[in-house]
Amino acid sequence: MALSSQFISLPTELLLIILDFLSEPNLFPIRCGEKVAPTSYSIRHIRSLSLGSRRLRQLCLPLLFSNLKFTYTQQQELRLLEAKCAEDTAFAGLIRRLNLADVRSPDVLPSLLSRLQFLEWLDLDPCQVNGDLLAIANSHPNLKTVAFIDAVEREALHQAIALSAFSISRTGLASLDTWRVAALELKLDKADGIPGLKIASTLTPALSSLAIRMSLQGRRPIPVDDLVSALGCFPSLRRLDLHGIYQHLRFQRPAPWNLPPSDADRKPSNCMSAHAALLWIMARVAQCTPTLELVHFTDQGSDGKGRLLHPWRLNATYQVRRNPALDFDGTPQFVMAPRFSRQ
Repeated sequence: MALSSQFISLPTELLLIILDFLSEPNLFPIRCGEKVAPTSYSIRHIRSLSLGSRRLRQLCLPLLFSNLKFTYTQQQELRLLEAKCAEDTAFAGLIRRLNLADVRSPDVLPSLLSRLQFLEWLDLDPCQVNGDLLAIANSHPNLKTVAFIDAVEREALHQAIALSAFSISRTGLASLDTWRVAALELKLDKADGIPGLKIASTLTPALSSLAIRMSLQGRRPIPVDDLVSALGCFPSLRRLDLHGIYQHLRFQRPAPWNLPPSDADRKPSNCMSAHAALLWIMARVAQCTPTLELVHFTDQGSDGKGRLLHPWRLNATYQVRRNPALDFDGTPQFVMAPRFSRQ
């Protein structure tokens, strides 16, 4: 018996295990505990196997069509998909994730989504949101996640699209508790954004991941106590990311955190001062947020003046431990000029 025939004759349960293994997009996770979106499959090997026999094709179909992505060049294909789902409900039931972040055909989306009754994850662009689309999303029986792609960060996009508001109001009798914001990323242009953090905490009580990026153009100082108070308002927070915060902190002298000791020959870099400040802030936030598990911060700046100006960069990740007391465990990365002390 040929090797291919032996493979095809394997029990269905074993073939499904093999197909599931081959569909893994990355067999080695990049980060421990990193969340992978559901139905995120690699179809390269699955597509080839589906051509082997009718039996293999039937087994491969759910993996081939569970995760679909369309681009702006595939408008006609999207309409063909809607027509296919209208005539074949079994095929429509295979689609579990649909990425339409690059599609500019909001007129066809409500009709298409109403036919995908087993859809669990939907990627959209903010400009696609309208009343009809919201009504479909709110009443969908299985849709769990609606992910919005930040148009500002998308490659080759020159016009920013602002989503000023997004309201979820179910038309049925289902509880609103099923819609929870799990992750939030905010870009603060000035200190006025700190009160917005407290407002966000009341709107997202189940938030588990918060990332804050401070604009380099924002020159208004942020009182350190106000920042700590706002960050401590998220009772379910498990991960906290701060980017570019240090240059905007305002605090009374002397600094409330322990500054790195001075070297006899070299003064400490501002990189080390930033690390001490951010670590102090994270420790205070962790004390009032029992659920916090991971903190990550990045920052950059410069040491010296004129020709002696040297850039520095900071990248540090810590796990929060409470056995028996609050402690941090991590390996920060410091990049600075050699003439500055790391002490």
